[in-house]
Amino acid sequence: MPPVAAGDAAKWALLLRQLGTTSSMEEAVVFAVENPGKADEFVAAAVSWMRVNAGLRMRILMAIDQICARASAAPSAEASGSRPAFVNAVRAYMTLMFKALLLRDGPTQPPADMTVRVRKLLQKWEKRGTFSAAELGDARSLLDAAEGTAPAAAQPTDRGARHEEEAGIRPGSSGGDISARGGRIAGGGGGGGREAVWRRAA
Repeated sequence: MPPVAAGDAAKWALLLRQLGTTSSMEEAVVFAVENPGKADEFVAAAVSWMRVNAGLRMRILMAIDQICARASAAPSAEASGSRPAFVNAVRAYMTLMFKALLLRDGPTQPPADMTVRVRKLLQKWEKRGTFSAAELGDARSLLDAAEGTAPAAAQPTDRGARHEEEAGIRPGSSGGDISARGGRIAGGGGGGGREAVWRRAA
């Protein structure tokens, strides 16, 4: 796959920065759907922005959801019966994307309303067949860990996670710059309560 041209990369980065309005969301969705050959690069850049800009994380995820839905409904996708390139790219970066979205350094957890929205989105993806339950397994494990309902995050199993292990994303980078190992998230531990033991005197 050819690399993203500088103009396309710059435009995509600009669209990601401007996702605060409905019009900019629609422009980003249309631009991504019209450039299926650049899906991998666009998703990688989106993940990079999610890592460094907490305020954009949910907006980027909503844009990704709309792009997947629009691409899947395109006549070319329906005619071929194959999964669109953008959906394949999201699948490849699934673990890395949800790590960026949900996990934090230290004990801070994502807001409860955010995790509820993410869980509903995963349910929607499975229900409409965008991704299978198995493909969403790592994302759900990460969500459970972020909510404090699981002891550890999912082990990376997809291409995006392997890319993170090998290269990662530099926390201070701009969109699309995936060049240095990202910080590791320490798993939280919990202290056990004391159990009172009563002994009956003999």
